[in-house]
Amino acid sequence: MTTTYVDYIGRSVDVLAYWLPGQDSSGLLTLELLAQGEGGRIVTGVQKLAQRFLMRMLTIKGSVKHWPDQGTYFMSDLLTGRIRSLTDLASTFAMALSEIQQQSAAEELQSDPDDEKLSTAELVSAEFLPDGVSLTIRVTSVSGSHTEFIAPLTLAP
Repeated sequence: MTTTYVDYIGRSVDVLAYWLPGQDSSGLLTLELLAQGEGGRIVTGVQKLAQRFLMRMLTIKGSVKHWPDQGTYFMSDLLTGRIRSLTDLASTFAMALSEIQQQSAAEELQSDPDDEKLSTAELVSAEFLPDGVSLTIRVTSVSGSHTEFIAPLTLAP
């Protein structure tokens, strides 16, 4: 994993919603707005880019009232059983990536740092689990920096 932790001074930041542990850990994402005993965290750089990528991928297109074009059909396809094989998963990911790239390009400003602009993403691996899927995704910025993370998606009620 090639991840550079960037100083946030002089940059815009996002509230950290998905904690991506450091290089010495498994790279497993956990949903965490406030860690126990902490007041919250912020994120910038390629990790901010990865978080925005994942949030777009997990947002079902049409589910955000005033932004009906935001998100993808990835989760709706997964939740409705349209994804039944690794081939289906890879195809749906590719369609979601195309939508995410268009949405990112429309939102990014020229003044944004290159490590916060999306170049591409890759589904490195995927595994079907009894209660969902586990995706390993590599997100690469325009600057060439990238980060790889594991997104476990639980589908059980």
